[in-house]
Amino acid sequence: MRALLLPLPLLLFACDKPAPAPRHEQHSGPVATRPAPPATRSAPDAGDSGDSADAAAVLARYYALIERGDYAGAWSMRSGAAGIDRERFAANFRSYETYKAQVGEPSLPVGAGGFDFVEVPVMITGRLRGGRAFSNGGSVTLRRAHDGADRAWRIYTG
Repeated sequence: MRALLLPLPLLLFACDKPAPAPRHEQHSGPVATRPAPPATRSAPDAGDSGDSADAAAVLARYYALIERGDYAGAWSMRSGAAGIDRERFAANFRSYETYKAQVGEPSLPVGAGGFDFVEVPVMITGRLRGGRAFSNGGSVTLRRAHDGADRAWRIYTG
């Protein structure tokens, strides 16, 4: 009987903790999210973790350009800039007073259709004009060609 009573105070103590305050997230801001393409390689190559770090560094530079207001520079890092022209891309940032991105740990590259793809988690925070805070999390896909002269990582826009 004593063995059954011993865990009860521990459970009561754990239940007595206040619940964390709810997060108020505003899901606004351009975070490119794409599903990962199907894998065509069974195992990553030996140098892939360094390649993943290179992809994450490219993404960090992309967001640094956005944070500085160099939208043309950031736009040029996108693969083909599909779906949006340079002016429209820049216009997407007019509603932000501040914009800050934190880039997470990248996945290992996955090969498909002549390209390597890497997923990188990103958390974007800042303040909208007018003072309202926002945050938005997601992942960004980067890709580069297996062959050819341009093997640079680019933000994949599908």
